[in-house]
Amino acid sequence: MPRLSQEAPGARFLGVALHFLIATVATAAFYFASRTLRSLVEHAIIAGLLYGVAVYLFMNFVVIPLSAVPRRGAPPPLSGRIIGLLIIMFCVGLPIAAIVRRFERQA
Repeated sequence: MPRLSQEAPGARFLGVALHFLIATVATAAFYFASRTLRSLVEHAIIAGLLYGVAVYLFMNFVVIPLSAVPRRGAPPPLSGRIIGLLIIMFCVGLPIAAIVRRFERQA
């Protein structure tokens, strides 16, 4: 089976670009929601961790099934899902909430 980079040389660039686009959209969504829902900023740690859960669920059960990613034979094991969830919670949701809280405009 040929590697994707051999079939489509721009595939790596497209993958990285889409990855950053998705991260930017996730950040913008949290930011704009925090303008209305002040509790997202007031309770940034809890909000960030819960936002990470929401991002994980949306990506794994909406975006990936609708994408052109080929399906694997068996679903990922529970341990893999838990590790993936924790990574998104602590490396995506929590930093987004912390950054939005840090740079919010003081009224």
